[in-house]
Amino acid sequence: MKHVLNANQISAETVVDAIMESIAAGSPGEWAEADRLWGAPALDFTVTPMSLRAGLIAARDGRALFHHELRTRIPMPKSAEPEIEIWDGGTTPHWIDGVLTEPKYFSFFQDAPFASYNPNYRRKWRAHEMLHGAIGFFWRPDMTRFEFYLGARLNELLPVVHWYGFDEAFRPRCEHHQDQLLHRQFCWDCEAAAIPYWRGEVDKGRRRTAIEHVQRGIDQFEGEMETIRKELQTGIMTETNYGSVNAASDAVGYLKGHWNRCTAWSFGTWVERYLIPAHDYEPTVTDLSFRVDRIYRELLDGEIEAPSFEQRFLRRQVLDLLARLLVMIELHNFEQEDHFQELLDAAEPLAGSLAPDTEKVEAWMNELGERASAVGWSALMNTGFERTELGRQQVVTGLQSVSFWDLSQVYEDIDAFIDSDVFWSDGPLSVRFAGWLKSTGIEDADRMAFEALMASEPQVDVEFERFGALPEPHLTGRIRPNLTLKLANSVPGEWIGAEGVLNIAAIVVDGEVVILEMQPEHFDALENPDVNDAATQELLEVGVLVFLPNPRG
Repeated sequence: MKHVLNANQISAETVVDAIMESIAAGSPGEWAEADRLWGAPALDFTVTPMSLRAGLIAARDGRALFHHELRTRIPMPKSAEPEIEIWDGGTTPHWIDGVLTEPKYFSFFQDAPFASYNPNYRRKWRAHEMLHGAIGFFWRPDMTRFEFYLGARLNELLPVVHWYGFDEAFRPRCEHHQDQLLHRQFCWDCEAAAIPYWRGEVDKGRRRTAIEHVQRGIDQFEGEMETIRKELQTGIMTETNYGSVNAASDAVGYLKGHWNRCTAWSFGTWVERYLIPAHDYEPTVTDLSFRVDRIYRELLDGEIEAPSFEQRFLRRQVLDLLARLLVMIELHNFEQEDHFQELLDAAEPLAGSLAPDTEKVEAWMNELGERASAVGWSALMNTGFERTELGRQQVVTGLQSVSFWDLSQVYEDIDAFIDSDVFWSDGPLSVRFAGWLKSTGIEDADRMAFEALMASEPQVDVEFERFGALPEPHLTGRIRPNLTLKLANSVPGEWIGAEGVLNIAAIVVDGEVVILEMQPEHFDALENPDVNDAATQELLEVGVLVFLPNPRG
């Protein structure tokens, strides 16, 4: 696998022109028809040339994404828990209304051998997470808290710049958000607009906006690097703000969440025994800054190739299992350390080689699985790359957390759901499951799909609830649909306590679902709202349409 970007020098204009050439060049070849790339839907990495380049940089060292809903997380030992309460659920994710929810600042580890494919996150997260891994992290046994903070800030820099800058160039958007930068706003229409970049056309009219996106990324990268260098020289934290991003604050949050974990016995043993300095991590902050700068330049120009993914992926599986095993040993007060000592020793040459012998790795993993099972640690092997019994149970728990479903009639079919392409696509678990049920023809599948739609995100329109009003003659403003709006056609009235077959609109207001029966004139008003029209007035009064007044003077 390889991808070429001929920018020749780093400037917004040359990078954008190179991206346009890449799009015009057509299919990139061997992975163009793949269903999945590196553990996620292939589309998520191929929406833009820059997403693909970010994925390739990480994949050349065997990095990939495990499925968030299939992986068992290992809780932290008490001594490795965050300094602050990151949420009330401990250190592992929990199902909340069909979403496996994670605590902020503990939802990903900068040092993790693999990151997660979370179907609930927008497509841009895949390249973002892979870049985190490609950059690596700073660590040394005598590091200070300020050095750790700097390392965390450096690891975050390029993924953020890529998200808000480079990956926005020619990114497909819905008609309402074309070339707009969405910060925390989530738009299903934008997600649905995604296509592989080589199947789109190069719109030269978008070149200027693409240059603005890339220039913003270059400016943010250079500005942040200069700030970090000054922090390294002075030892004084300096806050910066780029849009909604405060890099210093985020790095402090990571410090408070992960300092104890990264100074625990399990972590130190993992790094010093099994990781390769200057490859998996950097032993000085300066070295990490050089690495970030090198990957930044590589991302924007030249050829990126990942020729030995499978072998390096094997090594990363070993590292992943070792990290989990050492945490388990510390969590259980070292009572089983001797039971695994032979395997801990045998892992050193496997982890120390970038291309370990496949048979030796498989034999080691099989033995580890047997020994883990013997002491009741089967969760250790449930890493999220394939369906297992523990993964299956976790998915069932997630479906049961959506309280309006009775799974008894479809319980035996859960394996088929997990193995389907629908499970490995984007969206809430309930929506994916309902979509799969409809394809099977199971009784009540349509009703379950309807209920899943009503429960899906977004569940709040913050701007409407804060600033919405009804139109008045003395006010000017804009009218748009409620962001929580869901439309469902040909719904049996009995599902909502009515009669006949209905077309409905559902919104969420103050946490409550509001349903309106839609008539033809309502659909017309949604497309072309007119404050003097009765149907528009009715939609505004219910909240299906939102009026946001313009400020005066």
